[in-house]
Amino acid sequence: MDAAEVVSENYAIRVGELENVDAVAHLDEDEGRVWVEVSGETVLPLGGTVRITQTSYATLEQFRPDTRESS
Repeated sequence: MDAAEVVSENYAIRVGELENVDAVAHLDEDEGRVWVEVSGETVLPLGGTVRITQTSYATLEQFRPDTRESS
């Protein structure tokens, strides 16, 4: 999951303009789900910072070859 974490962190830094970004990817094969939680800090307009956290979930997709016989 390292690649998903790196891509997520870079995206949050570039697009979200966040600092001190952390991303943690999770895989639950039993449930067939994957998710990434990304957290980072942003500067408030009147000063100070706030930590923002967002989680994105998806269904785990698996390739299954076509086992039907061709006619």
